[in-house]
Amino acid sequence: MSLRTRLTLYLTSLHILMAYVAISLFETSRTKFFLFEIVLLISVVLSSRLINQLTAPSDFLEVGVDQLNAGEFSTRIRPVGLPEVDQLISVYNQMIDRLHRAQLDLGEKRGFLEKLLEATPAAIMTLDFDGKLSTLNAAALNLIGGEGAELVGKRLSDLDLPLATSLAKLEQGTSKIINYQGFRRLNCRHSGFIDRGFSRSFYIVEDLTQELHESERSAYENLVRMVSHEVNNTVGASNSLLESCRAFRKNMNESDQADFIEAIDIVTARNESLNQFVRKFAQVVKIPELVKSPVDLNELLTDIAKLITPMAKEHGVSVEFVGDTTLAAIRLDRHLMDQALLNIAKNAVEATPENGSVMLRTAVQNQQIVVEICDSGDGLQKDGSQMMFSPFFTTKPSGQGLGLVLVSEVLSRHECEFSLTSEQGFTVFRIRFPKT
Repeated sequence: MSLRTRLTLYLTSLHILMAYVAISLFETSRTKFFLFEIVLLISVVLSSRLINQLTAPSDFLEVGVDQLNAGEFSTRIRPVGLPEVDQLISVYNQMIDRLHRAQLDLGEKRGFLEKLLEATPAAIMTLDFDGKLSTLNAAALNLIGGEGAELVGKRLSDLDLPLATSLAKLEQGTSKIINYQGFRRLNCRHSGFIDRGFSRSFYIVEDLTQELHESERSAYENLVRMVSHEVNNTVGASNSLLESCRAFRKNMNESDQADFIEAIDIVTARNESLNQFVRKFAQVVKIPELVKSPVDLNELLTDIAKLITPMAKEHGVSVEFVGDTTLAAIRLDRHLMDQALLNIAKNAVEATPENGSVMLRTAVQNQQIVVEICDSGDGLQKDGSQMMFSPFFTTKPSGQGLGLVLVSEVLSRHECEFSLTSEQGFTVFRIRFPKT
């Protein structure tokens, strides 16, 4: 029962008693009755005012508590005309003003932070107090894969996703560059912060692929330029001397001339082979500007499947092409894309053992054209998969380590996303073309 109710009941009871006394005076003395009635009326008015004055602080506190509980900081309480209560109301209103300003400031900062997290290219994931995912920005969802609703509330170690598994192993307070999907380089950091007195942690993942690619490209451009210069000068001078040496065969015994010429031809051929070797290096760093035109990827991959079929038969490998008939033509450099896809397909055939299979297929996923070249080979080797797209790295005895570098350059020029992964017993080279 509230204070106002208790006071009202008390004073009502008192005035009922006074009214009873007044009625008893009516028959004995009319004058006393009327005087008592006036006193009773004045008492009722004064009692009502007294109730309002006594309960004003209580009413004020009740309204203030309701506003604070509701988080409503925009409403102010008017003065009631009582100095003591009005002073308390003034202090309350000042407090509400400060809370309102702080609420607006916090809301603006929160809105800015949310927009910043969504706009940043870095993937950011925060964990709750139990080490489960609580928030992921758009970059994190795109990178780690899956839907936000499916990921929130789960531990990274419980997710059957390659990147999540690698992040779960990263100790708090450390950072590491992780090789992802064969060619991507991700700088992953696991840090912590204090929330309401308890420790929480978060991950920041930055994609360094482009920066490292540019750095590597610059390094091997300089290397190829220097090697080309030295080899061309040396080979040119050597061939000139070898041609001059041919003139001396007349001064030799006839029985020795054949061996002499054969030796010169062998050295000349080796020089030419060295020249071709260096020219292949130079082709990687001198890819021409793209000349784009509408290309039917189904038609292009059909031609590639026909080209690799004879080689596949020699290896005892079957080749299959599965095309999405709804595929629209896409603008790209047909010659360069043909080189890149053919290189991938040939690698797939070479990596597939006898009685294995290679599949080329096209599809449309999330408004993106996707090309997949799959083989049933031995999959990616743990040591080699991280270096697969690095210049001069090769797993082939006679390889030069330039095939996938050329592929990477061509696909990057076309702004494609690509990955090389092992999936359910198949090695899959997946290419996602930009949305049209």
